[in-house]
Amino acid sequence: MELFKPAWMSKTEKKALKTAEKVSDQIKLGIMAKKAPCSSVRVTAIEKLADLNTLVEVAESDADFNVRLKAFRKLPEQMRSQKMRIDIAINGNGNKEQKEIIAQLTDQVFLTKLTAKKPTADLANKRLRELGLLEVEQTDDQRILAAIARNENHKARIEAIIKLTDQTALEEIAIGDKNGHAGEEAIKGICDQSMLYRIAVNAANESVAKKAVEKIKDKQALYDIACSSSNKKIVRIALSSLQEAQDLLYQFICSNNDSE
Repeated sequence: MELFKPAWMSKTEKKALKTAEKVSDQIKLGIMAKKAPCSSVRVTAIEKLADLNTLVEVAESDADFNVRLKAFRKLPEQMRSQKMRIDIAINGNGNKEQKEIIAQLTDQVFLTKLTAKKPTADLANKRLRELGLLEVEQTDDQRILAAIARNENHKARIEAIIKLTDQTALEEIAIGDKNGHAGEEAIKGICDQSMLYRIAVNAANESVAKKAVEKIKDKQALYDIACSSSNKKIVRIALSSLQEAQDLLYQFICSNNDSE
């Protein structure tokens, strides 16, 4: 039976290609595009194939990504399925179709999965950032903004914090932020002295605590921080703001055993 197989069915690429290049019959090309053992032969068939239904089948099911991509490129926009687009988004190696598809995605769960892969990470992160910014720009609802601001993984977290006026939410973010960037941004929206005191004492990040101390005007609060904090940097900042409160400085000197 092997003798009766067409030459393009050969697993010897050179022999198969030589025959495939001569085929022009659309029916034979359709069979070649689906059944030729050599991917290069299937590509050759696709280049000459006009049958859109066969191209759809190949674009969705061929074992070789490059063959699927070749078929996809020959299809009109309206025949490019979601399955094909997802395939290219995942498996493309920086080709223009992959960039275009990822730039149009709105499924944030899927985009987040793409950020775990090196070839797609930058593209997916960029798209998530765009969607996040759009989400923040389109709302002034404090509950939504607070939810975004509390989400450490949200790509537009800082922009949400900037728009947030809910003082309780800002305080919570400032105290809980371990990395500091979000907490420092939250500090900018807080003027309440008691809140700033709580942040200075409880902040998980040192730079956030320092920013809070720098905004405190209440001398007694600064004195309490200087006396209770174990962080010398925080103590120094508090003391520098107490230069005009000589009585409190004197009390501190009398009660502190640290010569420095």
